[in-house]
Amino acid sequence: MDKHWNTEDFVVLKVDMQNAFNVVSRQLMSVVYTFQSCSRGRHGAMVNTQYYGTQWEPLVQKLKVVSAIAADSVCSELLFHAWYLDDGVVAGPRLAVENALSIIQELGPPLGLFFNPTKCELFGLADLNSFPIEMKRLNVPHLEILGAPIGDLIFCAIIVAQKRAIALKLLNQLSDDIYQCFTECTSVDTPDNAWQQAQLSLSRGGLGLRCLSHHSSAAYIASLTASDNVSNTNHHFLQALQHYNSLVPLAEAVSVEAGLELPGHLSQRNLSSKLEDHQFRLLFQSLSLPNRARLLSASSPHASAWLQVVPAPGLNLHLDPPEFQAGIKWWLGIDSSHSANCPYCPSHCLDPLGHHALTCKYRGDVVSRHNRLRDVPAGELALVPKLKQEVILGMTNIVHDLLTCLSRTGSLAAEQWKHHANDAKYSELGWKCVPLAVESYGCWGIEVRQHLARLASRLATRYNQSKSQATSSLYGRLNLALVRANVRALLSRSMSFQDTY
Repeated sequence: MDKHWNTEDFVVLKVDMQNAFNVVSRQLMSVVYTFQSCSRGRHGAMVNTQYYGTQWEPLVQKLKVVSAIAADSVCSELLFHAWYLDDGVVAGPRLAVENALSIIQELGPPLGLFFNPTKCELFGLADLNSFPIEMKRLNVPHLEILGAPIGDLIFCAIIVAQKRAIALKLLNQLSDDIYQCFTECTSVDTPDNAWQQAQLSLSRGGLGLRCLSHHSSAAYIASLTASDNVSNTNHHFLQALQHYNSLVPLAEAVSVEAGLELPGHLSQRNLSSKLEDHQFRLLFQSLSLPNRARLLSASSPHASAWLQVVPAPGLNLHLDPPEFQAGIKWWLGIDSSHSANCPYCPSHCLDPLGHHALTCKYRGDVVSRHNRLRDVPAGELALVPKLKQEVILGMTNIVHDLLTCLSRTGSLAAEQWKHHANDAKYSELGWKCVPLAVESYGCWGIEVRQHLARLASRLATRYNQSKSQATSSLYGRLNLALVRANVRALLSRSMSFQDTY
């Protein structure tokens, strides 16, 4: 555009075909056809219609039109000739562009391709009266091709700023839509602290419902650095850095020099991780001591594995709707006790975090949870006879003391207590005791994590899968059994579900 715009005969034509691809399956629209300058003789790959059927027919017919333009002697003078699906750009001398347009108008209709002049645009200083009157005419070197601005810096900056404002508005709207969808699907009204936790990743105790407007700058910076399009004069990059740095502490701020010298460190994974670490710290500081312990336990390794289990009723790997709703409330620390008394021991009041419901000795919930949790690794051990002979499981101990969990010593103390009580007895039998010590939110003890890693390794070999897959599957079943038992204890003390649970 800069080189040829002031040429008296230079014309740019944006071509649009009327309803050219409305019959093409959206599943097949992933193939991109870009037709380079016809003087280079490259016209894109042909489509195997025998394989794809008639859904690719519009693409094939357009290839015929493009090939005819390339073969025309007058069109050989075109300076630019490119197509993406039903959008095309033809640029060059006025006569060459006119000839290309006449080929499109002549060959298109018999092939089912109809030229749409009302959506076409002409750019140039030449006499454009020979073109259809319905076409929009502009005498400035500014145009958009597939949404990308082509022109001087001011024009490009204005278009990008407009699109950025629209994108930010959409991102904020999408964040609101995600919240609305979550509340409607789960019937859970989340207070601010609970929603902030839900926006954290699973590894940080959240639900992975990220705030899009917070992470948009990280995505943009990562995209620019990955495409080697970073410079200290790119004001869009500088704006993205400014937005990102406003969301992280000063020590974690990203400089322009880092983008220029260490682009590999500016991946979206790294940038978003810093954002979430800061959000986690802010949320943690705003919570009470019991809720801090809850968040620490929920963000421990593999604690959120129950949220990643594929629901399979046939394998008993699912939660009923009331169980899932209660589990989400409990996980996010939402009070569902209504300050009522426990129906099985009326002298005790139900607490907001469900501590009493999980530790109440009446109705048998504690014993049932113990047995269900013990049976999961015991069933897997039966598939690994050699490992089964070395250890004995079943010494399950659930740590419910939230203040102990806050100090991260609850599981360790439980393991030591079980060893003290059982080591002598089982050593006489030649067995090794491995206590299944776990906090109520799924933080497993160090010793049992080491044993489960060995078990997952053996299972991976047996089932011919990766160790990470076997580990995720094992923790998923363990934590799902734990959460199911916990929410049933909670629901059984809710006046609405006493008859069901």
